Amino acid sequence: MTKKIFGSLVTVTIPSIGIPPVVAKVDTGAWSGVLHCTDIRVIDNMLHFTPLGDEQFKASTNLYEYRLVRSASGHAEQRYLIPVTLAIEGKKYDTTLGLSDRGEMQREMLLGRKFLIENNILIDVGLTLDEDTEAEKYL
Repeated sequence: MTKKIFGSLVTVTIPSIGIPPVVAKVDTGAWSGVLHCTDIRVIDNMLHFTPLGDEQFKASTNLYEYRLVRSASGHAEQRYLIPVTLAIEGKKYDTTLGLSDRGEMQREMLLGRKFLIENNILIDVGLTLDEDTEAEKYL
């Protein structure tokens, strides 16, 4: 199987829940991916959430799981995970994303190792170096 190569940043749309292009950070230190959402709650077995914290994208699903996820800092939190279809560079990928309030984070979305492994993707951080605001202080 041919390997696909992404940079450390990649533009992603999530057509399965109507999300327009978002620049996601590819995080090889994280197992699962995550999408910034607010107003995350379950009512009558339906998960309701607001992707990107933007009311125009409000969504609901009955397909979800609730799991303990540990951050890179070691902090554990319960997180809802939903199945989604991502579109990246003209190709569609089925995966699972966690929902979390990332309002204080630089990127609204992360793609983790699970996604990379499932889809045979390698990372070349040099491909998106010019877009990486964290790296610009070292260049």
